[in-house]
Amino acid sequence: MQTFAYRAVDGAGLRRRGCVVAQTPDALVELLSAEGLVVLECHESDRVPGTGQRFARRNKALIDFTRAIAGLLAAGLPLSRALTTAKAMTTSPYRECLDEVCHAVTRGESLAAAMSAHPGLFPPFYLGLVGAGERSADLPAAFTRLAAQLERDEDVRSRLTSAAIYPVLLAVVGTVAILILMLFVLPRFKCYARVVGAGDFCLGRPRIAKVKLASITLGDLSLDDS
Repeated sequence: MQTFAYRAVDGAGLRRRGCVVAQTPDALVELLSAEGLVVLECHESDRVPGTGQRFARRNKALIDFTRAIAGLLAAGLPLSRALTTAKAMTTSPYRECLDEVCHAVTRGESLAAAMSAHPGLFPPFYLGLVGAGERSADLPAAFTRLAAQLERDEDVRSRLTSAAIYPVLLAVVGTVAILILMLFVLPRFKCYARVVGAGDFCLGRPRIAKVKLASITLGDLSLDDS
């Protein structure tokens, strides 16, 4: 399995780019065509796919595969048959690599060694637990523990993402509110103040304005008395 970078166009004419794990460029074209994309260019890449939405989908596919293989092995299916059945229960990119893993296991390789040929899909801790399960002859329990660990990691990741989004959103809303206040509200208030003759108030001298108003009033009263 290799990592390919691609540029493609969807049905709406929008350009897309990304990285996908596939066996060959033809397999990549077939995979993206099933998603409604027309591949314009593809080439091998050292970048490991797994950011943003694609990473979330890949992680979910790994959890689904792990849960499926744990249940199948616990039901008593042989490893090769469990891998073949799990292939139909999981999604890309694990569906493509399971053929190679199954062939390698059939040739006599250990499951951990067969999975290690796809480092972009199976992380080191995953391979370590699978190897430990093989050595202890308890693969079903190993996959059950792996599925539980992956689900906990996914839950923590989603919680951290939600916790990070809230302060960013709060900062954006606060900044927009301040800009609206500075650019629209305050200039209008200043214009209204000038219209009603409260220039001293706008200049920050309300006490002086009141004193002047009181002086004028007292002067008018003295003139009336005289």
